[in-house]
Parts: sequence; C-alpha cells; structure tokens
Amino acid sequence: MASRFTSLAGWAGLAAFVLFVGGLVLEGSAGPSPTFRDTAAISRYLHDHASLLIGGGLAICSALMLELVLVVGFRELVRGGAADWTSAGTLFVLFYVVAYPLGLVATGLLIAAANEAGNGGDAGAVRALWGGGYSILGAVTYLPLMFASVTYALLVQATGVLPRWTAWVGWIAALGAAAAIPAAFGGSAPYSQVGPVPGLIQGIPGLAWLLVASITMIRRPRAAIT
Repeated sequence: MASRFTSLAGWAGLAAFVLFVGGLVLEGSAGPSPTFRDTAAISRYLHDHASLLIGGGLAICSALMLELVLVVGFRELVRGGAADWTSAGTLFVLFYVVAYPLGLVATGLLIAAANEAGNGGDAGAVRALWGGGYSILGAVTYLPLMFASVTYALLVQATGVLPRWTAWVGWIAALGAAAAIPAAFGGSAPYSQVGPVPGLIQGIPGLAWLLVASITMIRRPRAAIT
C-alpha cells in the first residue's frame, strides 16, 4: 500500500508540475506587467488580460493542491523507510502547510485584482490588490519554501529514501528561495516583491525539484535506491 501511494504521490506531483507550467504560460501570454508605479497602466493591463491571468491563477492553485499529495507521499516514504526520521518528515510537511495557504491567498488577491479591473473598478484598489498578492507571494512565502527544501535535502542525504543526488536539487531550490527573500527590501524594482526576478530565481529551481522528486517517486516502488 505504501508503495502504491508513493507512486500515486509521484504522479500527483507530475500533474502539479504540468499545471504550474501551464498556469505560468497562461500568465506569461499576457506579456510583462507595467511598472508598479503606474497605477493606471496596471489597471488597463489587468482589464485587457483578465481571462489569461485568472485562468493561470486557477491552474496554479490546482497545482498547489496536487503538490500537497506529493509532499505527504514523501513523508510517508520517510516513515516507512527511515522511521527514526519521521519527525523531520512531518516538519517537511508542516513547512508546506504554512506556505500553501499563503500561496492560495496571494493568488486569490491577484485574481481579485483582475476581476476588479475587468469590471472597471477603482484603479487604486486594483493596484492595492495586485501589490498585496505579489507581496504575499514574495519573501513571506519563500521563507517556508526555503526551509522545506533544506529539510528535503537533509532527509534524502541522511536516509537515502530517494536517490541522494536529488538532495542537490533540493539544495539548489533552497538557495533560490533564499536569494529571493531580500527582494522584500527592493521597492518596485525588477528585484522586488512586485518584480519578476524573485519569482524566476525561486520558481525555476523549485519547479526543477518538483519534477525530479515526482519522477523519482514514481520510479521508487519499482527500483532499488542506491
């Protein structure tokens, strides 16, 4: 049963990866957002691309829910293969339990901003919702993700429940999240809470970890770990 759930968790993670990429493609199709200083331009941008941004946000929310299955599956893998490390596996899950609501609330604010703009709402309110969403997606969310990646890397290195080389992917994801945290002090520059750079330096390694962890968990019940 544990092996079956491990495989199921891996497939859920793979589905989450596809949804994450799909959501980002939808949001990217709207083109780069205007500078955060230009309230009127932000409102026009969200009004013109509301459907793409809302669709992308919903895809990413769905991905978060599926990634939770992967996270629980990894914890069960640790519990079954290295019982002494179960508490650390639970801690790994808890870091994500902290991060997920933040991500959902942030995405909800971004969707609310797109809806408000699409309905011709006040540009200042639209800007506040947009900025609030990105601020929550910033350092506040990157912190628990960084600790989760560190925990994953340490667990894999210590227990070998997944191939130990995947721990290096976890370390890279942790470094990406850590490098994005100081963007909280960046104002409205590209490297800021409302800029694109932090999302890239955290998101790309994070997606790479998700893909690697998913594939290795799918293969885990059928292959010996070395």
